This record gives sequence, C-alpha cells and structure tokens, in this order.
Amino acid sequence: MSLRSLTKEKVKCNHCGSLSQKGLSLIELMIALTLSSILGLALFEVFNIARNSFDQVIDSNDTLDSAQSSFSLLQDAINMAGFWGGVAPEDLHVVSKTLSAYPGKCDGQWVLDLSFGLQGFDGRETSSKIPSLPKSCLSKDYVPHSDVIITRRASAIDEVPEAKLNNKYYRKRFIVRGNPETGGVVFQGRDLARGLKVVPKSEEVNNRLLRIDMYYLEYCKDDSICDASGVGLSRYTLAGDRFIKQRLVNGVAQMQFEYGVDKDGDDKVEQYITADEVIDWHKVKSVRMFGLFKGSVSGKGQGYQESVFKLGSDFELELSAEQSRYQYKKFQTEFFMKNT
Repeated sequence: MSLRSLTKEKVKCNHCGSLSQKGLSLIELMIALTLSSILGLALFEVFNIARNSFDQVIDSNDTLDSAQSSFSLLQDAINMAGFWGGVAPEDLHVVSKTLSAYPGKCDGQWVLDLSFGLQGFDGRETSSKIPSLPKSCLSKDYVPHSDVIITRRASAIDEVPEAKLNNKYYRKRFIVRGNPETGGVVFQGRDLARGLKVVPKSEEVNNRLLRIDMYYLEYCKDDSICDASGVGLSRYTLAGDRFIKQRLVNGVAQMQFEYGVDKDGDDKVEQYITADEVIDWHKVKSVRMFGLFKGSVSGKGQGYQESVFKLGSDFELELSAEQSRYQYKKFQTEFFMKNT
C-alpha cells in the first residue's frame, strides 16, 4: 500500500472518530426525549392549574357581582314599597285597571290591586301551587321552591309635570296623583279628565309614575341573555299598560325571604316569619333575603365540599352531584321598609 493510500485511510478514520465523539447513543437520546416529555407535561399541568385557578377567581368575582346586583335591585323596590306620595293606600282611588299585555293570569285586577305595597309568596315545587299567586302567572321555567315577592309604589324619582300628563308618552302609563289632604287617584294619562274629577288641579298635588315589580327565579336556556349557570333573577314589571318580563341577573340559584313583623305596634320587629305566616302585610317592617348564587365554571369532576345550604330558618337545599361541580356562595341581607 502506498503512502498516499495510508494517508487517505488515516484521514478517513480520523473523520470517523470525530463523528463518534460528537454524537449521542440511542439510549441517551431516549432518556433526553423522556425527560423533555415529562418536563413538557409538568409545564402544561402547571399552566392548566394556573388557568383553572384564574377562571375560578373570575367566577367567584362574577358570583359576588350577581349578589350585589340582586340585592341592589331588591333594596330599591322594598325600601320604597307602599310609598304613595303621602297618601294612605285606603285613600287611593283606582280609575284604570286595564292592561294590554300580562303573563299568564296576572291580569289587571290582580296586578293593580294596591291594597299592599309589598306582598311575598312562599315557593312550592311548581309556580301554579304557590298560594295567593294567580295560577300560570309565572313561566314554566320557574325554579322550584324559590320565593316570589311583589312591590307596588309611586316612583319617588319619576315625577310627571302636570302639562305632560295627556301627551303621547304618558297616555298609556299609570300615574299616581294626590297629596295627604286631597287623597289620591291612579289613572292612565289618557284618563286625565277622570283623574281630575277625583283630585282637581292644585299646586300641592304631585303626579308620579306607578311602579309594580314582581321578582322571581327561573331557569334560562337563551344563550343571548344567559350564562352557563342556567339560572337567574327575573321580574315582571309594569311598562306603560303592559306587565312584561325582564331578565335581570344571572347565577341566582335559590332565593328565600323572611319578614320582620311588628306584632304589638311599637314600630319594632318582634318576629321573623315566612310569607305563609304573615296575616297582615301592613305590619311587615323589614325583609330578610337569603340568596344562593351559582357560578358558571364547572369544577370538572372535582366537587366542592359544601353540598347542603340552609337558607332561612326552615329551608335547606341539597345539591346533586352534577350541581356540586359548580361553585356556590350563600349571602344574606336585610331590607328595611320606609313607608309602613
């Protein structure tokens, strides 16, 4: 073999030796891939846990917002229930009792019964079985056993100028007119002449819009107005000459009320009772609300510890396994009536 051939062979062998020193064995490569996979899975799990924790925090904040919104709406209605601009309810003369639209059998005679500024109804398994509430008044999506409350009042902030009573905007709207000296009358703007016969024009007379709101809970399947909780607070409200439904707050799963009653006439609450036990609604001085609020983020199989919630003195709600996958929070508050 020539020297040139030996040199070529040596160079070739040296090149092969260099490749052997820089490469990885199959076992080393498999170990590296395994470690990379484990690290990737660990990082993904950390990210997933962080994301779920973030979603739970957001969900918890949304639940708190739902509670605050619900309490604010009910507080405004309950605080002013029975306000008639200084006129006693027995001195109110109702001229108009016709509604062009109302749900079920919540007709004008019942909706515009101003005997009580506030009235509550203990929930049942279906809305048609709730005592004193017209059957079929509420929708079939009513949340079983949840309480219902209705408030009636003259709006303290919606005072109507005398000159506008008979214009197009107020023709179908109900007006509360009067003062303590003359008594009061409830009429639609188009019935102004009839209203003036009961309470004539005077500088002391006030004209205010009539407000009637009935709050209740119902299931919701409309994605455009509902969230994943599937439940929420709704109300029927007087709008012009119609009693219409409005979706208010998502995530309200259960609602119970107790009523503080002044039994001996000293203007103090002696006892809290349910609506079924109230004999005279004029003696109710305050309202306790117990609300259970449901989140919209599923716990993905990991149930929350608390599954039984006590709302009020004699009502308990036990969550099913499916329901307990969601976060629930219980809140309690009390509203004081200003016009009793």
